[in-house]
Amino acid sequence: ARQLATVKSLDDDTLWKMSRNDRVVAEGKAVYASLCFTCHGPTLDGIKGLGFRLNDDLWVHGNTPMSIYRNVSEGIVFEGKPTGMAAQQALGAERVAAVVAFLLSTQQAGRMRAVPRGEEPSQR
Repeated sequence: ARQLATVKSLDDDTLWKMSRNDRVVAEGKAVYASLCFTCHGPTLDGIKGLGFRLNDDLWVHGNTPMSIYRNVSEGIVFEGKPTGMAAQQALGAERVAAVVAFLLSTQQAGRMRAVPRGEEPSQR
């Protein structure tokens, strides 16, 4: 069986490389289109009150590939309270990594900025 990623082999560089692999990005886009779009919108524009925009360079809960991977896999707790971003561990490491690769395919390394929650620009 083909393995795109295992948790042990993942790091920022590996996820960036995966984000430049058309096959991996297509797999991640398919997972996104089946699950993530409901909160983050079909074009990554975000949905007000549900999910942050994912197609700009502003990242509220970590601005590294591995922080994004952990956010998808483990969900996000903010100030001790769960957010709407639930853990997606059931997807498995390979599909979580593919989704992150898809998100990173819209970004440039070194240009993703960390923006504290509450300071992000308003969503559509």
